[in-house]
Amino acid sequence: MEKVLDKELNFFQVDCKQFRDKIDTLILFANSNNMKNVIIYSTPTCHFCQLAKQFFKENNIQYTEYNVLSDLEKRQEMVDKSGQLGVPVISVDGKVVVGFDQVEVSSLLGI
Repeated sequence: MEKVLDKELNFFQVDCKQFRDKIDTLILFANSNNMKNVIIYSTPTCHFCQLAKQFFKENNIQYTEYNVLSDLEKRQEMVDKSGQLGVPVISVDGKVVVGFDQVEVSSLLGI
């Protein structure tokens, strides 16, 4: 009986270590990809806005979206940040990209 318990305990310890390792990996992944503050100012009909949001989703990037067609306060915020009305305007940790420049956005995101 003791050998059976030792075997089960050993299996449990190994299983817990593998579980902890997976959790640590997920935490590192989450911290490396989601620590950035990403904002996109967009409109519902903007093709490049849709491409940018698709890019964020494909790369598991969390972002905040503001519809500047209906939200006048956010529209003014966008103009203050970018100096223009064109969309998309993407902000990554306060660094502004006007339009969807995938290379620049990727660089800012570190991916």
